[in-house]
Order: sequence, then C-alpha cells, then structure tokens
Amino acid sequence: MTTGWVIHLLTISILLFVLCVQSFQSLEVIYAINSGGEAHTDSYGIRYAKDPLMGKVGTASDYGKQLIIGRINAIDQILYQTERYHHSTFGYDIPISEDGEYVIILKFCEVYFNSPNMKVFDVVLNGDHTVVTDLDIFERVGRGIAHDEYIPFKVQGGKLIYNDEESDILAGKIRVEFIKGYRDNPKINAIAVIKGNIEDIPQLGPIPQEPEEYQNIQEDEEESTVRSRHTSGPRTPDPYSIDDSSMDFMKKYGYLEHGTADSDALYKESAITDAIKNVQKFGNIPVTGKLDNATLELMASPRCGVTDVLRKTEDQQRKKRYIISSEGWRKQDITYYVAIWLPTLGAQPVVDEIKRSSTTWSLYSKLNFKPTDTPNANIIVASGRGQLKECLKLNKVSQEYRTF
Repeated sequence: MTTGWVIHLLTISILLFVLCVQSFQSLEVIYAINSGGEAHTDSYGIRYAKDPLMGKVGTASDYGKQLIIGRINAIDQILYQTERYHHSTFGYDIPISEDGEYVIILKFCEVYFNSPNMKVFDVVLNGDHTVVTDLDIFERVGRGIAHDEYIPFKVQGGKLIYNDEESDILAGKIRVEFIKGYRDNPKINAIAVIKGNIEDIPQLGPIPQEPEEYQNIQEDEEESTVRSRHTSGPRTPDPYSIDDSSMDFMKKYGYLEHGTADSDALYKESAITDAIKNVQKFGNIPVTGKLDNATLELMASPRCGVTDVLRKTEDQQRKKRYIISSEGWRKQDITYYVAIWLPTLGAQPVVDEIKRSSTTWSLYSKLNFKPTDTPNANIIVASGRGQLKECLKLNKVSQEYRTF
C-alpha cells in the first residue's frame, strides 16, 4: 500500500470520528457516571460524573487498570477499567423529567475471569423490565474487551415504555438494577443515558480477532506488563482475593465464626486461608488455600442452606454436618433406605421428600440415587436426635460418617 493511500485512509478515519463526535454532541446527555471511578470526559465529549455510590453501596475497584482494554481508544480506557460490584443486587436512580425517546448505555468489561459461566447476572430497568438476561461478559467478548448494552426506551405521561410494556415512573426517577445471580457478583463499569434514537448513537466497533499463534505471546507480555507496573507504586488490590460474598459464604456455611457485621478485618489471614482450604476439601477440588476460579465456581453453585461445618457443641469431635470423601463414590448407582422417620410426618412424606432432593443431587453429582426396601443400602436415612457418633457408618469405600 502506497503512502498516499495510507494518508487517504487516515484522513477518512479522522473525518468519520469527527462526524461521530459531532453526532453525539448534538444529542442530549441526561445522565452519565463512571462506576467505581472519578469524573472523566470521554472521546465523544460526554462528561461522566464520579460514582455517586462511593462509600455507600458495594465495592469500587480499579483492578482493570492492569489491562489495556480492547475495542476502544486510549481516552476511553478508564471507563472500562474501573467498576462497581456488590455481593447483592444494587442499582442507580436516574432522573427523567421529559417525555421522549431515550437510550441507556451500559458499559462492561471482564477484567478478572478467564472463562465463561463464572460471572452471570441480569439487568432490570424500573423494577419491571428485564432488559439484559444472563449477561456473561466473558462469553460475549472475552477478557479485557469492552462490551456495551444499548437499551432503548420511551417516556410518556409518567410511564416508562420498553418493548410495549409499561411501568410507572415514581418521583421523576427510573432505576437500573444489576441482579445478583448464582454466578459471582453483578457489576457495572459505566452508565450513560442519552435522549434520542438508538440509530443516532455511535456503537463499539467489531471485537478484535487475533491469530491463535499470537495469543500465548500476548498473555506473556500482559503478565510482564502487570509485573512492571507494580514497581512504581502500590499494587492494585485484587477485588476477588477475598470479596464480601466469599466471606459471607464461609460464615454462612460454618467455615468462619460469625461476628458483627463489620468484623471481617478481625479474622487472621491464617484463619481465612484455613477456611478456604476446608471449602475446597469439602467440595473435593484442589486444595490451594486461594480463591481460584474452581473455588469461586463452587461457592456460586446452587445449594441448600444447611451449614457444612458445625461449631463445637457438646461433642467436641462434631466438626462437620456431613463429609464428602476425597475418594468419593466408586459407582454411579447409589441406593438409599429410609430406616427411621418422624412420627408426625409418616414414612411416605419422608420418602417423597428424599426422592425430590435426590433428583436435585443427581443433577450436580452425576450420581443416580435409587430407593430400596432393604437396609443393605449405600445410604441409610434416619431422623432423630443425638450425636454423630450414634450414626450408622455408611459406604465402606469412603469410611466416613454421613447424615442427611
């Protein structure tokens, strides 16, 4: 390609960018915030305010500063490098005072996970409209790549209209919420609300595609860059190293003692590490003592609310509600026998409940649970009171006590 053609193409690119900026500047920006970060003006001239939830809800993180975000220019990097996440559902209130057509732009970037199905959540608008379902940022674009969701809606006569569905606007504000699901915490990097049509709003370019042979080289260079950036200042804290939801999980299921709501800082590092190791042993995954992807996925799996580890009671050896052996079952077809049931319930309701529960267990354990009429079963189910030392020993393979 000649120098003249290069200059010609560069000129066209600059003209297109200027036209996009002019188009965007002709639109009315109703609301714009940089979640988890400070105020910033982007390449289109939109002024994003400092996150209004600072110090109020959730956790602000700039962990993404370790990455060069793909699909966007240098000026807009910070909008995808900072974020706010929370271990529960959270959201923002957006003032809307006039009727008209609007578009809400939700900016996301996965800066931590390296595989899909690790962080999945929904986005709900005005309490009634699910505008994004099962958002898995990594699955959509990968790690370190910008991703925008464009949500057009209409305001008319005090009502919000989305896909022909209406909801009331209260106190002149609409709310966008990020819904906690089973897979990690919901998050948002930045939000902008524009008055206008979606056709008038410049959108992100195509997702960059790199040859497979260069991916490993880039990952090595990225790791080297991360290490070199830490030498000039304090290390950016890893927001997933021990986040609120992980602490809540370990307290809820008995791996850490309960304390006051603000007592997380009182746990010794060794106690937290031991708790993580116990979670990993219980889940039969590699024991690393760190919140790696396998552990986070285990913590995010659907489960019942029974604690895994009981606190010391009258029997000091009573440490676990039930134990999953590292060796596990050596066969897939597991039989169970209901030996003792509560008189107030009767035998059949207990059998029906165990059957329903075992169906759920089968989905996640890949085991087939079958009832039997003989005590010569793999699992004996009994209801009663007492200490674990009174329980029946089950399954000679694992040589563990198990109660249900």
